[in-house]
Amino acid sequence: MLTYGQALRAIGQDLEGHGALVYDISVNQSEYRIQCDCDLPPPGNLLSLCYTSRILEQIDFMGKLKRTCVFSVNSPESLAGTLRSLGGYVDREKGRLLRIANYELLGPEIAYRVEFALPDGSQVENTLSKPGLDEITNSLRQQRK
Repeated sequence: MLTYGQALRAIGQDLEGHGALVYDISVNQSEYRIQCDCDLPPPGNLLSLCYTSRILEQIDFMGKLKRTCVFSVNSPESLAGTLRSLGGYVDREKGRLLRIANYELLGPEIAYRVEFALPDGSQVENTLSKPGLDEITNSLRQQRK
């Protein structure tokens, strides 16, 4: 079973291929449902996608092969890197992911909306700005070292 960080990185890798700009990801058990607006023709190209844990494991495996063979690392600026950090944040809090979206704005920057349930049953709804996301990304990198 993939962690949220791993599953969301796999989703990000796939969504990058679709040119996803704006996304809303909701999680129900082991199924991830995505609504996204893509940069690919025609304009206003809205996609609805669904990923099961099995599909995500396959995408993650293929991503590991690419990262090993090409010596590439996901940039924290990439969609895969962003989603990995947001998933890692939920993993670190020992939460159960409910939803992630990036369509809400704080001033001129994109904000990331993260909703998850804690083990005690309480729910957390957090809006992160780019600097907040960068802080989480740096913290997770320090943990991995």
